[in-house]
Amino acid sequence: MLGRLLADEFSRESERVDYLYERYIKPELDALAPSLERLVAAKRMAPVSRDVFFFAVIGPASALVQNPLAHRLGRPETETHRDLVHTAEQLATLIVDGLLAAGGPAGDLAGD
Repeated sequence: MLGRLLADEFSRESERVDYLYERYIKPELDALAPSLERLVAAKRMAPVSRDVFFFAVIGPASALVQNPLAHRLGRPETETHRDLVHTAEQLATLIVDGLLAAGGPAGDLAGD
C-alpha cells in the first residue's frame, strides 16, 4: 500500500514529492553511490544514470503489490508466502544480473 501511495504522489509536482525525495530517496541513493561508482570503475556494471538505476530497482517491486494485474499476467490466485518470496528472488536476480552484465544490454546503453 505504501508503494501505491508513493506512486500516486510521485506522479505530480508537489511539496510532498520534494519532502519524500529529500528525506527518503536521496539519502538512500547517496549512500549507494560509492558502491555503484566502484562497480562501474571495476567494469562490473555499466554506467547508468541515477534515474535509470532507481527505476530499474524500484519498478520490479510493483510486481509484489499489484496483484490484480499479476494474476491477469498469469500469477496464480492462490499464492503462498513461499511463492511471493520466490517471485522476489527472481526479480532481484534479474535486476542484479542485468545491472552487472558485462557487455550486455546495459553496457550497450552506456554510451547513449
